Amino acid sequence: GFRTAHFKPAQSVLVLGSGVAGILCIALAKSLGAGLIMATDMSPQRLKFAQKFGAQKIFNAQDISPEKITQINNGQRADFVIVATGAPQAFEQALICAEKGATILFFAPAQPGVTAALPIFEFWNRGLTLTSSYGAAGMDLMQSLTLIECRRIAVKDMITHHLKLTEAQEGFNLMAQADDSLKIILKPL
Repeated sequence: GFRTAHFKPAQSVLVLGSGVAGILCIALAKSLGAGLIMATDMSPQRLKFAQKFGAQKIFNAQDISPEKITQINNGQRADFVIVATGAPQAFEQALICAEKGATILFFAPAQPGVTAALPIFEFWNRGLTLTSSYGAAGMDLMQSLTLIECRRIAVKDMITHHLKLTEAQEGFNLMAQADDSLKIILKPL
């Protein structure tokens, strides 16, 4: 997604949604030299994870606004916005929090059939680029593994729970609560 969206170092980044996909995006943005990294989520614990992995500013998802972004980002909205949640409100937030000429990367899918209005004049007038990411090319996978191997992305630190395979239901419950869990490993033995 970062490659196809033409991410550039020093860009300010806003990540909408701080689940594991959002956290990975935050960590990648940091490792690639992003400027200010901002993140949102509904869960206070997920916002703590966002800070742990590189977000300098965090917001409750209900409280994000262009005014809040410009107050902390030298009078500008975000240069690079990542939608890492399927919540329809995040689509609208991405559009209003993106700076002129910004790129919005849709990294997480919405449910099938979900639609959102696109304010065409605003989109055109501000020169926004919308792109999405689904899957990865072999080159992307190799680069990801290199970043992990070189410890530029600390995925091991994202594991919050180790459970036995017999505790799988507990793991699913923890993930559904989206509180103090980020990534859960089920061990077969």
